[in-house]
Amino acid sequence: MDQKEFEKLYAEHAQKLRRYLRGKIREEEVEDVLQEVFFLAWKKRELLRDCENPAGWLFNVTKYKILENRRGCMDFGICVEEKEWERFGGKEDWMDAQSMTEWRMLFEQYLDAREHRIIQSVCVEGRSLAETARREEMSKESLRRHFQKALAKLRKIMAQQVIQ
Repeated sequence: MDQKEFEKLYAEHAQKLRRYLRGKIREEEVEDVLQEVFFLAWKKRELLRDCENPAGWLFNVTKYKILENRRGCMDFGICVEEKEWERFGGKEDWMDAQSMTEWRMLFEQYLDAREHRIIQSVCVEGRSLAETARREEMSKESLRRHFQKALAKLRKIMAQQVIQ
């Protein structure tokens, strides 16, 4: 994607994203978050060139930026053993907001919908396993198994990405 194509993408979607953001975050943060979304889009422009639904991709990034904004960049560290997390945290760019959004999108890509909802609920929103089980309409033990399976997948994904 060249600069002209990117400018067209911005022109087509910036106002929609701005309106969406205004309903979700404080007005004074809207332009900063929008800028972060399009900065990441620029960094990933080669990926966007082949993307069937660039608007969907932009809204997904925006959704994660809103979560970061609300949670003060709360990370997935509470879900991974501390020793393991420190290993990933040692990577210089791991904790910046752009990286967190990229990681979250990667997690969404590799986890099935239920696993993603569970990780989102427990790790990002800070809900208990019991509350998440009620929301998912499953037993706490069943939810615990799904949660552990999702964490195992995340550990594998993180290990593969850190190695690359």
